[in-house]
Amino acid sequence: GWQLKKRPRCPNMRTPERMAERLVFAKEMLRQLDDGTLDQANLVWSDECFFAAGDYISRQWCKPGQEPEPLPKERWAPKCHVFGLMWETGSRVVCLPKVGSGPRGGVTSEDFIRQLSRHLPVVRKSIGDKTLVLDGASIHTSVATREWLDKQGWKILAGWPSHSPDLNPIE
Repeated sequence: GWQLKKRPRCPNMRTPERMAERLVFAKEMLRQLDDGTLDQANLVWSDECFFAAGDYISRQWCKPGQEPEPLPKERWAPKCHVFGLMWETGSRVVCLPKVGSGPRGGVTSEDFIRQLSRHLPVVRKSIGDKTLVLDGASIHTSVATREWLDKQGWKILAGWPSHSPDLNPIE
């Protein structure tokens, strides 16, 4: 009676609240595309991901009626933190530090800004002025990051709902 079930990786996107939030955002984005205030050719999509040793433990044997436990965060496993950018005519991958300057080794907005300052000028040189699409990760929405991006002249697509892979083509 035991079953091998896939373990969840992120919060459920299909709650009524999250679905309503994504629908409101998508309708507003479509309105802006229709009225010309937003041009999809001028968007630079972004996302980041951790790749860790031990990611192969994606299934769990469960008794009937039991749900699998979420995947634990393995602090000991070697990791690679990657931030990707994708636009109409190209892409760029940025490796963020394995261990950030945060109190528990997490990547802080200062670490993020340091990497962006190395890579975004190269991106801007090749593509010109575009609108950067960042999700709601805390290092993206911090005051320091927003101020730095503003000083660099980057426009940001605001209001991106959390856990919205259905809206982001880089996913």
